[in-house]
Amino acid sequence: MLLLRAKELGLHPYGISFHVGSQASDPKAWANTIQDLRPIIKELQKMGIIIDVLNLGGGYPCQYASSENAPTLEEIAHNTLEQYEKLPYRPKLILEPGRGIIADTGILVVSVIARVERKGNPWLFLDAGVYNGLFETMAYQGSTRYSVTSIRPIQNSGESLFALAGPTGDSPDIITREALLSQDIEVGDRLVFHKVGAYSLSVASKFNGFPKPHVYYI
Repeated sequence: MLLLRAKELGLHPYGISFHVGSQASDPKAWANTIQDLRPIIKELQKMGIIIDVLNLGGGYPCQYASSENAPTLEEIAHNTLEQYEKLPYRPKLILEPGRGIIADTGILVVSVIARVERKGNPWLFLDAGVYNGLFETMAYQGSTRYSVTSIRPIQNSGESLFALAGPTGDSPDIITREALLSQDIEVGDRLVFHKVGAYSLSVASKFNGFPKPHVYYI
């Protein structure tokens, strides 16, 4: 084991770190990992290695429109603490909550720059898409679906499902094909994507010359 080798080299085996995966859906994922580590920590203790820290990593989810049943931080903490207290001793904990605390602190406001009909279905083209703010909506990034609303009050025109696409002209630049919005959405209207605080600006680019969104702190 790497920690044993570190001790042999005269180094200080400081701790153990794990990551259960981004946007984890199992509220017991962290607890189960600690449970699996318990016999290892006991064995290390017998060999004279007492770790200082246990890094539980990230993966703490956000309840997006596509994952409304994601576990809460309270659920995760309850299950994790139960297993942590079963360890032979209590190393300090490190957490990397990231998405779990930052996702719902940000919104993205976009403008509708075109509306077209394709095979009887309405499409809205926006001035920001997957490359400059909404990268996680792409299929290979998890197909995240953000809640989207219109700034203009809904009239009495009813609602329709819209496909939403970005401005780049690139075929993957499709945010969603199922946004429920007022039927009378027009060019110039502004839409709001909610809970975009995680992995939006950090992976945004100027693909095809389109700028990253401006950032305003409120």
